[in-house]
Amino acid sequence: LTYKHIRHGMVLACTVIGVDNSKQVVNVEFCNALRGHVSILHLDEVPPKNLDEPQIVAKFRIGSQHKCRVLSCIAYKKSVNLTAKPSLVESVIRPQRQRRPTTARRDAAGGGGAMTVSDWNPPLNTISGAVIFKMNDVVGYVVVHFYNAVTAVIPGKDLKFNGYLKKPSQEFYLGQTITVRVVQCNGQSKRMLCSLNLNADEDAIRMAAAAMGMKQQQQLQHQVQMFWCRIVQKRDDCFVVKRIAEHDENHSEDEEEEGNEDEEEDGNKREKDENTKLDELLKYSILPFEHFCDSSAHSTQLVDANAFLIGDKLQVFKLQQLRLNKGSIEKQLAAQTKFIQSLGLSSNAVQFNGDGDGDDDADDRRI
Repeated sequence: LTYKHIRHGMVLACTVIGVDNSKQVVNVEFCNALRGHVSILHLDEVPPKNLDEPQIVAKFRIGSQHKCRVLSCIAYKKSVNLTAKPSLVESVIRPQRQRRPTTARRDAAGGGGAMTVSDWNPPLNTISGAVIFKMNDVVGYVVVHFYNAVTAVIPGKDLKFNGYLKKPSQEFYLGQTITVRVVQCNGQSKRMLCSLNLNADEDAIRMAAAAMGMKQQQQLQHQVQMFWCRIVQKRDDCFVVKRIAEHDENHSEDEEEEGNEDEEEDGNKREKDENTKLDELLKYSILPFEHFCDSSAHSTQLVDANAFLIGDKLQVFKLQQLRLNKGSIEKQLAAQTKFIQSLGLSSNAVQFNGDGDGDDDADDRRI
């Protein structure tokens, strides 16, 4: 047996030949005088803090024999990294390059935390044993390793989802053997993400719920949107307002008229598609008289006193948006056009009676 013949996962009968306190390793020797080392994290299930502890000195005295499993081997450096953890040495699962997730899950459950990952491209949802060798309390993540020095990160979000709310150092310890599931891997960049949740279906449900919550949050932000508009019509109980483009908010009316003329010229050159027509129709909104201030009575008095005139520029909140029926764009256009016609308006014929020479800032209102 030579270093070239050593593979990860092999179980070897090793003899202790020395202890290196500076490197925190125990040097061992096995067949044909080949040498390797066992790091302090792999001496026992619960690693010692240092190699001077009495139980470690008694267990790993020079000449004592132990069964160790190969974690990695670099033949040209003659470097063999081994583990003496009983959970890894006595496991009946040998590492394989290609394992189906269902098989890996069944074997890991029966093997008691046995390692099955040995490269950077394992099948997704592969369940394997892993050893913690690094923790970050500031960011809140845990780093584990497998065979062949393959490492993976367990994000802080996953730790909290599985009930580990404290700092990683208060929940785990270095050298602890845990069971994880591979959720993402990239062989080219040598990056891997793992999860403590071994149920892939439950994880998928959680991600779907998170996506749904994000969608609801975006809808809520969309509902309370603030925008600028102009009054285009006065009705018995409300004003009809038309939304103003954001880039036109700080422009004067003369600049707006010039921009509209340019847009009309460009529009004559090309045909507007149906989506553009729908966006044009959605610019109209209803502003009830009762929503001009906190008091409905005071709002009515302001309207009766002609405090707000057609052409005035207002800044308002959107409380509710009309929901169009699912269907083709033609049906949506027909539904929205019917709504506009009920107001006595048209998307291309609405004009406001502004003098055009006044200062916009003087008529700007916030509602």
